[in-house]
Amino acid sequence: MADKELKVGTEIIAKVGRNEVEAVIVAISGDDIMARSHKSGKTFRVKNILKIGAIPQDEPASGEAPKTVTVAAPKEKKLSLFSAAVRILETAPRDKSCSAGELVREAVAQGLWTPGAGKTQENTLYAAILRDIATKEHPRIVRAEQRGKFKLAREA
Repeated sequence: MADKELKVGTEIIAKVGRNEVEAVIVAISGDDIMARSHKSGKTFRVKNILKIGAIPQDEPASGEAPKTVTVAAPKEKKLSLFSAAVRILETAPRDKSCSAGELVREAVAQGLWTPGAGKTQENTLYAAILRDIATKEHPRIVRAEQRGKFKLAREA
């Protein structure tokens, strides 16, 4: 790149790792070029410049109709296994208590949660419930009268 093209304030597209980053040059000293990312606002040292000049803003050319942009509805966030267990206990009868294994099987059956590659989902849920009981002032799930069973903490 010719040095005469590079000035402070020049818009560039720089290669950072695997990403192309839109930025503006903020300092030039010797061989070092510092730029600030438009997206994150972070300043970084430029090693590889892909493009120099104005960054296209997708503006329509004269005589063309403006482009319409359709925004997709946000995807529904997947429930965690613990949140799925809470939802199962919320919809269950008031006095129902379940073990961690029963909660996992019910969450999969109702389609609230999809198992990943882990082999010990019941143990993971059991640990999450015990951690919630131990660390929260008002846990959502509490121990039931039977050993190894849990029920929803209901407000009195």
